[in-house]
Amino acid sequence: MTATLDSGWEPVVIVSQNFKLLNQRKNRPDPIVVRRFRKLCWYLDRNRDRFEVAGFTGPQKTEEHLQPALTASSRSEAHGRSAEQLLRQALG
Repeated sequence: MTATLDSGWEPVVIVSQNFKLLNQRKNRPDPIVVRRFRKLCWYLDRNRDRFEVAGFTGPQKTEEHLQPALTASSRSEAHGRSAEQLLRQALG
């Protein structure tokens, strides 16, 4: 059992298909989704000391790490995300 499981955390798997980066018509990149994906990649890259990231081949490190506590989103961030979803639907 790893330290991650001992502290109540379980591994998280993020799976996304390349077509999810396209708009609903599938004829061009969706700038909102592309920005979100880049922001996630940037965050994980900047926090390599806090998060263990691995591909489907499994973890490359053998030492155990504790995952940090979740950060809460503000109401304005939640409302902003909802507004982005409405904009994406309207733009197609």
